[in-house]
Amino acid sequence: MPHEDVLREIVDLLVKPKSRTEMVSEFLREAAVLLVVFVPLEALFNPGALRWWESATIVAMAVGAGYAGIRLEETRQ
Repeated sequence: MPHEDVLREIVDLLVKPKSRTEMVSEFLREAAVLLVVFVPLEALFNPGALRWWESATIVAMAVGAGYAGIRLEETRQ
């Protein structure tokens, strides 16, 4: 039955521990998304908090971290 296959995959996902590489890549990608979203919002709503180049540097680093997380995940598989 197809339901048994789906159930088996769900159980494998819940029971199988994640590797360190997988956890690091997830962290990098999630941190990158948070920084890309919230740094521009902070600059928009609180203009004096960051200079433009600080915001640009943080966003660029976040994009780099996101790319590193994606590449790390690709090499893991």
